Amino acid sequence: MLGLIINGGVIVLGYLLIRYGLLPKVLKNHTETFQSVSLCFMLMLLGYKIGINENVRNNIHILGFKSLVIAVIVVLMCILFVHIFYRRKWSK
Repeated sequence: MLGLIINGGVIVLGYLLIRYGLLPKVLKNHTETFQSVSLCFMLMLLGYKIGINENVRNNIHILGFKSLVIAVIVVLMCILFVHIFYRRKWSK
């Protein structure tokens, strides 16, 4: 619950910084880099958490197959919805 409150607070803080122009220009120019570094850091933490969890390591073959199936379904559904959206957009 504390994590949820902290995440919500960070989102509100970011919104307020942008809304009132309080974000320094140096940070505005490097937001893409900051996002990439943050994403890599979070993926590293996720990998660490998975690596230390013995349950996950012992069942990686089962979890890996399920993850693959879910990923394939998500990709196919995204392609389908993009196709439907653009077909409607261009037909108008």
